[in-house]
Amino acid sequence: MLAPALLSSFLLHAAPLPAALAPAVAPAAPVPPVERDEGPTTLRQQRSVGSVLVDVLVWGRGDAEAVAAVDAAFDEGVRVVTSLATDRHDAPLARVNAAAGHEAVTVGAEVLDVLLTLRRLAQLSRGAYDPTAAIYDDAWPSPAGTGSSTATLPSRAELARRRRFVSFLDLALDPVTGTAKLVRDGARVDVAAVQKARVLDRMRAALVERGVTDFVLSSGGDVVVGGRRGDRPWRVGVQDPRGPDPFLALPVDPAILGGAVMTVSDNEDYFVTGGARYHSVLDPRTGLPSTRCRSVTVFADDALFAEALARAVFVLGDKDGLALVARVPGAQAVVVTADNRVALTRGLATMAAAQVLQQRAPTDGL
Repeated sequence: MLAPALLSSFLLHAAPLPAALAPAVAPAAPVPPVERDEGPTTLRQQRSVGSVLVDVLVWGRGDAEAVAAVDAAFDEGVRVVTSLATDRHDAPLARVNAAAGHEAVTVGAEVLDVLLTLRRLAQLSRGAYDPTAAIYDDAWPSPAGTGSSTATLPSRAELARRRRFVSFLDLALDPVTGTAKLVRDGARVDVAAVQKARVLDRMRAALVERGVTDFVLSSGGDVVVGGRRGDRPWRVGVQDPRGPDPFLALPVDPAILGGAVMTVSDNEDYFVTGGARYHSVLDPRTGLPSTRCRSVTVFADDALFAEALARAVFVLGDKDGLALVARVPGAQAVVVTADNRVALTRGLATMAAAQVLQQRAPTDGL
């Protein structure tokens, strides 16, 4: 529970402050992003999938069938990474970019499903998330997390030049023919920022299809859970964007909160120069790093949609962003704003008041 001095850092979107947050007791000790104390029959593996590490924990199983299911899940993750690549000229998305302004390209079911999901979120958010904003990416330096003070920033003129290529309306998708087309010559689409979410979705599906029901998939601060941890729900922490430990931990029952917990933060792929933090979550409307939030965590059924939704909320800020989340059935969110306040959707605030396991104010700082 939070001490009274910390309560002012919490805002609840369209909801009064839960009484359960009021008692003055010391903050709980730090917990890991996912509760992982392993029982006698627990299977755990960690492997690289593309450029990220994915950790799989299966509860209550250690048999050969479970091991085979985990192997199949990792194979599925690698398949997704290969399907969504843009660094090979023969990859579907690379061919879509090469044919921009000219012709439609057959992309296959995997790529088409991803693009349809992302375009739907772009429409819902009115462009606060846009998969065609990839045109900005190589305009920015990428000394990820180095604290560089010598990075060369793109000019406003250069960003404005690229801005005219950004519009999800220029991404034409045809489910009947299985094709995608960028209408504007010079436009670009890239799903690298949300690729990990799709990997987790498909790995989850591979486990479930093979009879594995109780598990955690995690990569960085992103988590997808299935079933339960023995006789109780999995406990998942929301990472502090300026500190090493979670500042909020909740039990996650996939039937209530959805199984995907995806976080977008300005603490990844960033550098500091001129006393300002520059990160990779760009506002599609300007090409500049969004400055309204420090982190956004979305709880939903689908990791890919949750990741894209979190990015839209990050750009919109807590008021408009949580209003957007409220329009998505089953989705909930936690936002840490630029001035270190915490905002929760109404449903999550109610759950937090009744079930929260740990909460404190996030660490402050640049």
